[in-house]
Amino acid sequence: MLKLASALLLAAAGVGIFHLLGKDIGGSFEQAVRMMRIDPGNRYINAVFAWLAVIDQRHLKEIGAGTFFYALLYSIEGIGLILYRRWAEYLTVVATGVFLPLEVFEIIKKLSLVRVSVFAINVAIVGYLLYLLRRQIIVDYRHHKHQHEHVHKHEHGHTPS
Repeated sequence: MLKLASALLLAAAGVGIFHLLGKDIGGSFEQAVRMMRIDPGNRYINAVFAWLAVIDQRHLKEIGAGTFFYALLYSIEGIGLILYRRWAEYLTVVATGVFLPLEVFEIIKKLSLVRVSVFAINVAIVGYLLYLLRRQIIVDYRHHKHQHEHVHKHEHGHTPS
């Protein structure tokens, strides 16, 4: 359910991003800051202003498209997980693990405790997901093998003692 909720939030963000196309992004952000009565001198707000100053329409379209892509991916994952589909479990592992090399690159570019911590947490998550998948595969295999042996015994006239 969390994946589907995230998908909805990402889709809403994507709509908002595309709504900003052709508009003054900095002005819209400034208006939102004033409306929410946030201190415009706040260093985080200033960092967002600086980031928005370098965003052009092409980048905004790319960010919007990426946001919709992730909304779709999370929707597919969420529905698959709700329906207990094995492919959704694999998709979750791949979608989580695919960014690990990028995180390593970011750590190499600029080492920080936050980046190393995020990387370590994501490695732990991927490892745990792989552990759960492997464990479930073993359980499924043993169950299937047991059923096959049970059917085989009954077909050849063997009865359980």
